[in-house]
Order: sequence, then structure tokens, then C-alpha cells
Amino acid sequence: MARSKELTMEKRTEIRVLNQEGYTEREIAARLSIPKTSVHNTISRFKTHGTLKSLPRSGRPRKTTTRIDARIVRMANQSDAPSAVDIAEQLAKMNLVDISPITVRRRLNESGIEGTVRVRKPLLTKRHIKMRLEFCKKYQNWTVDDWKRVLWSDETKVNLHGSDGIVWTWKRKNEPLKQKHVKQTIKHDKSIMVWGCFSSAGLGDLHIIEGVMTSPVYVRILSRHMLPSSRRLIGPSFIFQQDNDPKHRAKNTEKWLKEKKIETLSWPSQSPDLNPIENLWSELKKKVHERKLSSMHRLREVIQECWLEISQEYCKRLVESMPRRIDEVIKNKGLWTKY
Repeated sequence: MARSKELTMEKRTEIRVLNQEGYTEREIAARLSIPKTSVHNTISRFKTHGTLKSLPRSGRPRKTTTRIDARIVRMANQSDAPSAVDIAEQLAKMNLVDISPITVRRRLNESGIEGTVRVRKPLLTKRHIKMRLEFCKKYQNWTVDDWKRVLWSDETKVNLHGSDGIVWTWKRKNEPLKQKHVKQTIKHDKSIMVWGCFSSAGLGDLHIIEGVMTSPVYVRILSRHMLPSSRRLIGPSFIFQQDNDPKHRAKNTEKWLKEKKIETLSWPSQSPDLNPIENLWSELKKKVHERKLSSMHRLREVIQECWLEISQEYCKRLVESMPRRIDEVIKNKGLWTKY
């Protein structure tokens, strides 16, 4: 049986104070939402030993020293972030200590370091980092009402089945993303694609792309789907967001946007974490994959169905996150954020 989690000193002090005020053990347990046995043991320990701290336990001696514990933390913080198995093997090869990977994880957990999935983020060069910082400093004073004027857009592919695999790494709680925490990816266009847009007011059109997505095809999508969506969701005074995909920056596309007098955001490359539509895509794909489709036959129909299931409230929350995204990029000096 696993050992139950120990009470914090704050909780033990609360038990002691309530006991002094005349509350029964049952009343204290109910008030603090903890087991009655924990209340009883805390009160008995104080009466017998005069302390709220845990008493020394009998059992197998700790196999690692303070110095080895510190070495384990340093090894986990290396840029390649070795696994618990690798760390245990390295310690054994150095004739320092023979411990199991489980012990390594315990020592790291004691230091506030937990195993976490290495997230997938785009490759960032110095130029990308500089552009991200410049963009965020330019818009750091925008309010949520300013961001409500933006129509967000993008393309994505929806796989029939879900995962490209996960990689684990070590990360302290609330620690900013660093190189070792990230599985960097490069975006590739393949398979059946969809284009969509949204704003704080809700969903715009979702268009399933047939064949190759060229600049002329993209312009037709903007004319037939982006413009009607912008009028419906925001009105004539809107700002259009798109990333730096080549077809978005093609002369044909830029000419059309200029002719239509559409204001656009100067978007920094490699910045999907700044674009809330990425979260919208994740929500869409989650809903699609929950249907557990076994063939491509119904995929298009299901994509449209799942798109319409996404609520306006969810869209509103995504747009309201923009000031926080901006602040976090600045705080992380242009590097990745949690978004």
C-alpha cells in the first residue's frame, strides 16, 4: 500500500489551533477535509513529543548522500536532459552509487523537478527571437478590446489518427521553457488541409482545401470565406492576421489585400504560440479524434461537425489570452512560451 501524503506544517498548525479552541477531532477533520486519523496522530504527536514535525522513521537507510543528490539534479539539468535510467547508469559507471531509476526520480521530485513531456515548438533562430520581441513590444500596450478587432486565420491538417509520439524531460514547476524542454519541429505541408478563421465573437468559416494550396487558391478562400466571416464577426473595421507562409506573402495575395484595403498584422515568423488559432486547432483535432474514425470516408463531414461544436465562449477566452502571451514572450526574451 502506498504511503499517504504527509500533512503540511501549515495544516498541522491549523489542527493544533483548532484543538486548542475546543474542536473535536471529528469536527477538525470535517472542517479541514482531511482524515480523522491524521488529525488524531497530529494531536497525539504534539502531546507526547511537543512537536508538530514528523518523527524519524525506522527503515532502510538512504542510499544517496547530499552531494550525490546535488549531482543528480545537475545531471537532469544538462542540455540533453538524460532520463532517470541514463542518470542511474552514469552514477553506477562512475562508481558513486548503485540506485534504481525510481530512486533518481524520487531525488529529483524532492528537489522540485518533475518529469514532463518535451513539448513540440518551432526552431527559433536569433532572427526569429528578435522579430518576436519586436512584435510583442510593439503590441504590449494593446488591450483585449484591441485584440477583439483581429480576425485570426490559419491552415492545418487533421490526421485521421493522432500522435507523433512524445518525449519526456525534466522541468521544475513554473519554470520557463528552455532548450531542453522543447522538441523543435519544422512545419511541413502535406495531406488534406483545412483553412479556418475566428475572432472573439466566435467562429468564422472553415474551408476544406482541395488539391495544392497556391496563392490564387488562397485569394479565392479569402474572398469567399475570410471577407464574409470578418463582416459577420467584427464588421468593416477589422485587422486580418495570417502567418508568413509563402502563399500568404505572395505578390498576388498582397496585391489583393491592398486592393481591398485590408489592414494586416506584421506577424513574426515561427510564432504559433502567439496565435490563439493554434489552440483552436488543437480543440478541433481533439474532438475529431474522439470520434475514433476508422477511415477517411467521413473525415470531412466530421471536421465540419466538430468545428461547429466549439463555443463562442472558448473563442473569447483565447483572444483574452493575448496580453498574457505578449507579456510571456517579453519575459522569456523572445523564446518559447507555454501556449
